[in-house]
Amino acid sequence: MRKRLVLKEDGSGKFWEIELVGTRQTICYGRIGTLGAVKTTNFIDSEYAQKNADRLVRSKLRKGYVEAEAGEEELQQQARAREKRIKDEKIRMVAEGNIELVAKSLMEGAGYEYALERNAKTVLLRVKVREHRFVELSLPHRSFLQRVGEVLPTIERVEQLLEECQLPFLLGNRDGCPPWGEVRRGISYIELLTVKLLKAPGMLRLGMALPAIMKGTGHEYSVDLFTRYSMWLHAYKAESDVYPATLHVAMLHRKVLHLLLDYGHLSDYRKHIVPTIELIAQAMEVASLDFKLLSTRSSEYGTVVWEKG
Repeated sequence: MRKRLVLKEDGSGKFWEIELVGTRQTICYGRIGTLGAVKTTNFIDSEYAQKNADRLVRSKLRKGYVEAEAGEEELQQQARAREKRIKDEKIRMVAEGNIELVAKSLMEGAGYEYALERNAKTVLLRVKVREHRFVELSLPHRSFLQRVGEVLPTIERVEQLLEECQLPFLLGNRDGCPPWGEVRRGISYIELLTVKLLKAPGMLRLGMALPAIMKGTGHEYSVDLFTRYSMWLHAYKAESDVYPATLHVAMLHRKVLHLLLDYGHLSDYRKHIVPTIELIAQAMEVASLDFKLLSTRSSEYGTVVWEKG
């Protein structure tokens, strides 16, 4: 069933169209000359759906709407435009229903372990690229199929970045970071007395060196210096058993780069800090999709179930 009604008033007019296929009802309405809005409703029973459609048509006729004349060129153009929009809406609904299947097929072909999480409007696709590293991509439901082809090129760019960078890093949010410009030492006075012969000199040197290295780069930054491992919520802190120091750098798209450092190799990696920041910034600019690089060590992701690709 399909009905097209129009209401002409003051030199302009409105259109209202209903299409019923089985239990799916699609209504398109708006000003003549526009594409209008589309609303789709699914009913449980086809008989009830038909009665509801008939009731809506009668209601519009009582308000002065009349059936459109088949020969009106403008209405024909509007009908074609609406049909395309309805078709696109149907394609979108089918795509949303097959996101899991598309992701599985993509990951199986590439051989990656992955996890998929659907939120109200977005899909979070997490892909393991190292034993303790995974890429997180956020894709809107509506454009998932259109942009899924950009997933593997983005992951490949991150893999290349991991090979090129001289320093270990994570790329995530600012959650848990100190205020910009601050050097935060995660150590109590008692701990300082306990570890001063082992780590305190390295902490002091690094705490003084990093602000000097970052001066003049134009990047906002802060520093965390730890002495012991804890299962922190934030991914970068979950690496503190291996890398007790973290340099946080503000990047594009509200992302924060976490460079993971230790206290014994300052002379080795001092020259690599700024080039690494620049290399990652360039990769973020050219990547097809915004991405995060996070740690599987974090308790935040401890319950993630990884699927075999």
